[in-house]
Amino acid sequence: MCSDALPSVVQAILDRRQRNPNLGLAEAEKFILDTIERRAPLRHSFEVVWSLFLARGLKITLKRAQLAPVFEMESSVSALVTMDMGARGQIIGGVDQKYWKTYANTDGLKSDMWLLAYEAARKGWWQGVSAAYAANHPLFGLLFNQNVFFYDEKRNVATTLAELLRLQHERRRLAHIFRNLPAYS
Repeated sequence: MCSDALPSVVQAILDRRQRNPNLGLAEAEKFILDTIERRAPLRHSFEVVWSLFLARGLKITLKRAQLAPVFEMESSVSALVTMDMGARGQIIGGVDQKYWKTYANTDGLKSDMWLLAYEAARKGWWQGVSAAYAANHPLFGLLFNQNVFFYDEKRNVATTLAELLRLQHERRRLAHIFRNLPAYS
């Protein structure tokens, strides 16, 4: 599948599942696992993240061993979605944080994995690691203590219908603006 189509495919599947809760999940789970198996070792985080969002949105439970290649990826977003799934009980055997924990410190906040280092501390997702390194950091501590977050675990991919309604509203808004434009000349 063309990677560019993946967000639309995920939206369509989630939309269809929302309209038909009895829709089987076996094919979706196979797609998710195949994508992870093929793309995670290549560090293709775009495809992995969308697969994880699909699993999360469909409430599919995966086994720790099935996600082994994801646990070795240097991708904050892949890590955060995986940790979110773990917090929701969607990973049998839990999340393997061994590699990612190497970023659970002030050096991690200065690295390409700063988002993981900050968000996992902010959300309390590190197992056995104090969040003090983020809470007491001169820059991130300000954000931390104001409850600023970048990853919202309460949200998932917008369904196709929600996206269409948003676009329709945006078109109406723009039409209204341009309709009144001559009044401002």
